[in-house]
Amino acid sequence: MENKGILRIGVVVNTTMKPSRDVLLDIEQGLYGRVVDGRHVILSFFLGGAGSKLDNLLAFASAGMHALIFNGLSRAMLFRFLAAMPDHPPVVLATYSPLSEDEWRALGNGGVVILDNRSIGRRAADFFLSRGLSNFAMMSRAGYREDVAGHIRHDAFLARLQEALGPHLNYTDKTIGVFDENEDYWEMDQEESMRWVATLPHPCGVFVNGDHLAFKVAAACRRLGVGVPDQVEILGIDNNDGFCDRAVPAVSRIVPNIAAFAEKTLELALALAADPALPRVRRFAEVVSDELIERGSTALGRGYGHVAVRAKEFIRANASRGICVKDVAEALGVSRRTLEVRVRESTGRSVHTLIDDVKMGEVCRLLATTDLPVFDVVTRAAYSPTRHIFAKFKSRCGMTMTAYREKARRK
Repeated sequence: MENKGILRIGVVVNTTMKPSRDVLLDIEQGLYGRVVDGRHVILSFFLGGAGSKLDNLLAFASAGMHALIFNGLSRAMLFRFLAAMPDHPPVVLATYSPLSEDEWRALGNGGVVILDNRSIGRRAADFFLSRGLSNFAMMSRAGYREDVAGHIRHDAFLARLQEALGPHLNYTDKTIGVFDENEDYWEMDQEESMRWVATLPHPCGVFVNGDHLAFKVAAACRRLGVGVPDQVEILGIDNNDGFCDRAVPAVSRIVPNIAAFAEKTLELALALAADPALPRVRRFAEVVSDELIERGSTALGRGYGHVAVRAKEFIRANASRGICVKDVAEALGVSRRTLEVRVRESTGRSVHTLIDDVKMGEVCRLLATTDLPVFDVVTRAAYSPTRHIFAKFKSRCGMTMTAYREKARRK
């Protein structure tokens, strides 16, 4: 017997794609404790991928769902499902590119939420145009062309540049990686990125479709001795921790508005679940992404006045490797005195203190998230395991490392 006090929402996602995993997490957070028209909302997941079976999806959808959300699974699979289950619950497709008229008709009494990738491409172009550049490039990887609508970002980026500069535009692009017949994907090695970077005119604005590739472009520039951002400015996408913030200098990036994308998807799914007899109209929402986090890989990092910005980025990425003040000065190409003066003017602290803060933060992170012995934690953070570091930790944190670990585990 149906439970009248429950709305059951099914979420079908491709867990091999990070954007889909992010959407799933935001939807789960948005539904936590949610009550709609006096009914509690229950969330069920179908965690799919390229090898998902239609029979399994049909069994999932038949388990009392009031609405279904699809994100990341191929449209071919979605429309096979719709054809195989004529009495399916209302479907909301959270996607990265528009639907054709035939796809709209096949969707039936459902809805679509689109993450507008055109806005991402235009935002990147306008950002570089504001720098007065006339040389531009874009790098994408093969998978992004299909999976995350990289071609839409590319076309919008190029169209905006052509609109602004016309015949004065100097533009090149590169798609790296291939798909085999079995749909497995691999990237080319770093040498491929280096060969492409070596051909770029200077100064050049490089839009990179994905944080991992942006990291590789920054690394290629360093190996080639190409100045970033003085000769090449790099702008990535996604804001994935662990890639762009580890580059030297850290890479600026546009952040797709996944939170708003998930929120609009959820709102539409809840409306359809609560009242599946809503008039059949074209239910559609579009989410624009224009937030940009600027770091040292673009013009923010240029010039004498931004030494402190670049120093903090280098320290954040390299403190646990055992760097000293001299290493920071050499990496930035300034004298030690200039470095010390600019950092103290900006932060009120010494370069040594900034390095120590990052190293101590790494000690805290390792204590809270790993089972490494404390001596190993200390050495991984580039400290010597002496009485001094244990005393310093207790002075700063008010407890021993063992006590800190125990407290962190209780949270």
